[in-house]
Amino acid sequence: MEFAVALLRHIPVLGWLIKDAQTGSDISKILFFANILMAWILAIYAFGYPAFILTALALVPIVFFALISVTAQDGF
Repeated sequence: MEFAVALLRHIPVLGWLIKDAQTGSDISKILFFANILMAWILAIYAFGYPAFILTALALVPIVFFALISVTAQDGF
């Protein structure tokens, strides 16, 4: 996870937002998630249904891993 965050911090505008969310106050964390949500809503408005479907498809491995880790705690 730290590698992914470090990799994303090298992107100019996104890196600034991530750094501010990590080291800033509580309001900066809230505003970071509000910005991500607004960008997602704007993408759905601009591109329509494919932006929504791609988000759902990207979340499938995350939810799958979460379900495996919750149900098979002894395996890890």
